[in-house]
Amino acid sequence: MMPDETRLPGVASEDLSDAAINILVAPGGYGKSWRLQRASLGLTGPVLKLGPVDGFSDRWFEHMLAACREANLPAPDPKQPRQWARDLGKLPLTVFLDDYEQLETMAPVAAFWQELLTEPPKGLHLWLASRVAPRLPLARLIAAGGRYLDRPDLSWSEANFKVHLAQLSLSWSEADADFWRSVAGWPLGLLLYGRRRAGALSDAVFESLLQEALQDWLPPFVSDLSGLWQPELQARLREWQADPPHWLPLLAMRLERSGRSEPAYWLGRATAEQSGLSPDQSRVHLERALSLCLPHQRALRLSALTRLAHTASLLGDWQLLDHCLTQGAELLEDGQVVDVAAWQYLSANRARQCCRYPEANQFLDALLALPAKHPAVMNFQVRARILRGLTAYQQGDYALTRRAYSDALCLAEADGKTQMQLELQIMLAFLDALLGQADEALAADTFSQVEALPLSAQPLVWLNLAFYQLLGEHLDLRQGQLILDRVRASALSLGWRALDPLIADVEARLWRFHQDYDRAERMHTLALAALDPLTFDWLYASLNQALTFLRRRRVAEARPLLEAVCARANETGSLGLLHEAMAALQSISPMSTQSVQPAQPAQLTYPKRDLARLPQATGDEPRLEIQCFGSFQLRL
Repeated sequence: MMPDETRLPGVASEDLSDAAINILVAPGGYGKSWRLQRASLGLTGPVLKLGPVDGFSDRWFEHMLAACREANLPAPDPKQPRQWARDLGKLPLTVFLDDYEQLETMAPVAAFWQELLTEPPKGLHLWLASRVAPRLPLARLIAAGGRYLDRPDLSWSEANFKVHLAQLSLSWSEADADFWRSVAGWPLGLLLYGRRRAGALSDAVFESLLQEALQDWLPPFVSDLSGLWQPELQARLREWQADPPHWLPLLAMRLERSGRSEPAYWLGRATAEQSGLSPDQSRVHLERALSLCLPHQRALRLSALTRLAHTASLLGDWQLLDHCLTQGAELLEDGQVVDVAAWQYLSANRARQCCRYPEANQFLDALLALPAKHPAVMNFQVRARILRGLTAYQQGDYALTRRAYSDALCLAEADGKTQMQLELQIMLAFLDALLGQADEALAADTFSQVEALPLSAQPLVWLNLAFYQLLGEHLDLRQGQLILDRVRASALSLGWRALDPLIADVEARLWRFHQDYDRAERMHTLALAALDPLTFDWLYASLNQALTFLRRRRVAEARPLLEAVCARANETGSLGLLHEAMAALQSISPMSTQSVQPAQPAQLTYPKRDLARLPQATGDEPRLEIQCFGSFQLRL
């Protein structure tokens, strides 16, 4: 497609290097082969023109051997390139290697040139063209005076394009500038555009040729545009995109239009870190991906379902979450290990939320049994240990909670995950303070450490810090509001609506501690209205509301609520919560808890400061103060 050099702007004698080594790297349509052909004109002395051949590497070396014989050169030994270099000595020789990226697919051929060019023969003059950066000692070759031209060097500037249009007797317009920008100076695209403007190509032919040329940019492992979006190609495609040359803007637009009918395209848009999509926007894209999945695309469907389940958990859409997990269970055998790990983790967390503890532990066991060959699987397995500890905490098994958190912290330190380390340090500090075993407080710069975390990590860490600070009702109102403002602001920025009721419940406790019961009750109402009644969080929020009623001496409202919490906690084996609720209920009527027996025995360790007796008083004065789990105080 390249015209004669006299009509190609920006290409003059200075573009043809006198350097011994010349390496040109760019996609198709940048004039690499044209430059090699022009450099070969008028040469004296031996010349080897070598390119790809059909067949195996043996065939290529036969081709090279025949070319050497024709040029009266020493015959090369494929296994001894250094010997061939010694045989050549200072003999002047010009070698043209075109389409070198294809030669590198043959390991013996690639090894031959890698070793030869580690220390090139003195008389060698090399011209090499490749669509990808060759695996050669480039730094050494360029430092020794070689020349390396890539896509920016071979692209046309706007001035070059203006010269070309002027050669075709065409005036310059803003539309010309827009097209030049859309192809980023791509010579072949600009040549086709110029011929269309000159009337040599119709619009239909121009579009057809341009589409063909753009597809020539695609990596060789993609045979057609539909194959571009298949999951098994995504890793290689991302690697290809990350390396020079990058996609043309026009190519990106064409690929986007063609990809909209592929489920993996929408899956990629929903999960791309740089997209900045909110959970609501991700949900729309993931639902589109699921609607486009064909029956045989089971692995792709599981991938979309697990991500949609995660999105639903952030939005607090529990019905959608349960639906995704139910559908995903039928696809596990065909899923990729990362998606299976994600499904196991989400299922375990949902079972824990709903107080189905044996089921949660079964999912965690299955997750921890997966082969940890992928970084994402390893991360899920560390998170599984944290979830194991949280499950044990709800069951009142604090020894297992500590062991699980400590194991996760050990792995986080080994993997250098500073964000997870800070999260676990706060959770362990909470556990120590709860059990009266805290030797020292958290570091003074904990606040600044949390503020330095990525935004997506902040809400839950701030919430854990609030739980820690609330122990013992010693949290200053101003400090408590500051922490909750940070939780609320980060959750709002991320669109994580699932945290709203948890924040409201913690804020209700804060107002209760500071005896602003009206505000506390408003927060209780907001929390309970948004929580799923089948979950541990709803039970805990109900207990907190009952404790606020008791603070206001509204026993008639507190009693049925506490009885319902005790019954549900006993039924599910939430023994830590059961202990708190029974203590509160017994403070109203010592005989009211005799019918409630724990569903299963548990070895519990309670803080030494759980019960603090006050001097006995008469009448309506408080005679006993009970503090349990640091989460409430009763003055009776």
